[in-house]
Amino acid sequence: MALAARHLPESRAPYGTRLDLPGVLLSSLALLMLIYPLVKGQDLDWPAWTFASMAGSLLVLAAFVAHQKRRTRTTGSPLIELSLFRYKSFSGGLLVNLLFMGGVVGYFLVFTVYLQTGLGFSVMRSGLTNLPWGLMVPVFAGVAAGVLAPKLGRPVLQAGLILDIIAMLTLMWTVGCGEVTTVKLIPALLIGGIGMGLVVAPLLDFTLADVPVADAGSASGLYNTIQQVGSAIGIAGLGAFFFSRAGHHVPGPATYDPALQHTLWLPVAAFAAALAATFLMPRHAAHHDDAR
Repeated sequence: MALAARHLPESRAPYGTRLDLPGVLLSSLALLMLIYPLVKGQDLDWPAWTFASMAGSLLVLAAFVAHQKRRTRTTGSPLIELSLFRYKSFSGGLLVNLLFMGGVVGYFLVFTVYLQTGLGFSVMRSGLTNLPWGLMVPVFAGVAAGVLAPKLGRPVLQAGLILDIIAMLTLMWTVGCGEVTTVKLIPALLIGGIGMGLVVAPLLDFTLADVPVADAGSASGLYNTIQQVGSAIGIAGLGAFFFSRAGHHVPGPATYDPALQHTLWLPVAAFAAALAATFLMPRHAAHHDDAR
């Protein structure tokens, strides 16, 4: 806080805005109707109301967009500035964020379940097994944001996504090559952590590259919302697929090894789609003059 008070410049909105309470309620309801059935569906064996709720969330989302357009015309202070979607870099960044977080957070869930339930690892051993991934993320996030991205630009993001695809494929190969141990998993986890570090740090800069400073609050709020939605969808989707492949058999490598191998194709697909979406973002994350 002391450093922020000394070094961060003060900023104020050019005009006062009013809270868009109907927009908050509509957006919250749409997210609730989408995420709650995704989280609970597997436990409840996917009753009809879960699909009805997810379909209904699209209608509520449409009502939210219509409300935002009307509020923009009338009061000029919508919850989300829809004009942001005119920027390909912003739309592409949100799509990369959604796909990447869905793939990586869903992976964390199923891999941890695999270690503890499938292989019988203790909570401590499972956590220590995941440590190589966790150690690499902050190291390479700093390298990416401070050194690589300013010099190389968008290829840093793309390299990170490719490394995470390689990590998933390496994990599949490791699981299929006999007894799985912590030591055997280390190479794949190191690669995955490096890839994640190269993505998470510079992605926000590329997403906001063309966004005017006046709209930075709305843009960053939407960015974080999409991140949470992607995480929830990834957990629900990969979790449901993994447990459907594992079935109701006695937990063990014979059941959980193939279940994990099949499930990891989903984050591979998500990372590949995110890689394609990176081409919507600029080559370098330099702001336009009107955004300075």
